[in-house]
Amino acid sequence: MPGASQAPQGQTAGSARCGRLAAQLGLCALAGLALVASAIAPALAATLAALAARDWPAAAAGFLRLIAANLVGWLTLFYAVFELGLGLAAEATGFGDRAFYAVRARRRPRNFRALLLQADLAACPASLPGAAMAAMRGL
Repeated sequence: MPGASQAPQGQTAGSARCGRLAAQLGLCALAGLALVASAIAPALAATLAALAARDWPAAAAGFLRLIAANLVGWLTLFYAVFELGLGLAAEATGFGDRAFYAVRARRRPRNFRALLLQADLAACPASLPGAAMAAMRGL
């Protein structure tokens, strides 16, 4: 049985998932560069020019364009770092979610419902009927 830090049988750290994550990370980086070049830089230049000319309505419109482009940029960055970058690092080191949950699923007890009913009855609220508490103690 593999440990939590090992990939399941038949799956290696250099699997197709690592390649797919690396390709998606590269596409995210290209999308971020394209966003900066096509949306953020022109909107920033137009906004600064409008502010220098004291054209307040045009500056406000440019500022709103900057807000939308900046939001998309940050969402792309967070997706690239936290979903793709950390996922790639986890797969490369063998600490991927699928390896962790595969080991954990094999350790689940056979009678899962009985395990759930074995609650700490001292922590139960006093409003539970006595018959229900007695039935739970009988398990």
